[in-house]
Amino acid sequence: MLIYIVNAERGTKPWSHIQPPAEGFIADRWFPLSVDAKEIPTFDHRLPRGPEIKKVPIQSPYSGAEKVSEPNLRERGLHLSEEIDGFLKDRERRMPKDVLRPNYFTDGHVQPDRTPPYMKETSAIFLDKFESRVADIHDEFSVRGLQESLLDSSLKDLPEMSGNTDAFITKIDQSIGKLSFLTPPDDLYKGISNERLYALSISEADTANEKVQTAFRKLGADSKNARATRFFFYSDFTRCCLNQIEYLRAELIKRIGPSAIDQEEMFSFNGPSGLTEIDSESSISTVLDYLPKFRQIAEKLKGK
Repeated sequence: MLIYIVNAERGTKPWSHIQPPAEGFIADRWFPLSVDAKEIPTFDHRLPRGPEIKKVPIQSPYSGAEKVSEPNLRERGLHLSEEIDGFLKDRERRMPKDVLRPNYFTDGHVQPDRTPPYMKETSAIFLDKFESRVADIHDEFSVRGLQESLLDSSLKDLPEMSGNTDAFITKIDQSIGKLSFLTPPDDLYKGISNERLYALSISEADTANEKVQTAFRKLGADSKNARATRFFFYSDFTRCCLNQIEYLRAELIKRIGPSAIDQEEMFSFNGPSGLTEIDSESSISTVLDYLPKFRQIAEKLKGK
């Protein structure tokens, strides 16, 4: 059983590496999870949302009937996250003023259970409306090689959540939003052959590795300015390479299939202190650790 402490202090890591269209909706900061105690912001924090999802009419070439395209995984994830966010806001508006929010939430029972009755009701409604959908989209993300530790650990214990259940549900919402942003639009690499995708991936890995080696040379030559060197690398890498590697990885795994999925790679990519949680202090070593794993995925596509 894991207990998560609600912490009102804001985090410091920007979502600067997310490219448009996400950048248009990012005006706040991401809150990293610590190793021994998962610190989270106050329950009313929400991830910014993407644009409204629209179903696009498609004219059938076989009949005059109009067909409607199904939203892709990215759109469905953002839509589900938006629904959960709306549900929480509605429950918050209806919350009696005398409800005292516990300063913890957990995925298991804690005695004494200080969950307010209103939050127990929120939990029950959430489970009825969203439990199966959250589980389904989690499975779809997993097939794409995308996992998030809180979402993974929480799914089996959703019915047991207690304490500040609003905060618990908010973290699930944020996890779905984050994984959705890491899923590229379906047509991003449309028309690009496997050979070309492999070449693009290796080229991106070479570019990132060159930046890593340049940063190490600067650190060796001028240790007094190590912090400035690390920050420059972080800013440069998140601007030029991070989003491309995230999207190329997703497309590689999509084309290769289940054989591309590796637990160690997924942890290095999206686990605590992984590539998607990169920060200015550890960014050089984080990238250095992940690049060989990224190359291995690309080599699997080449071998198909």
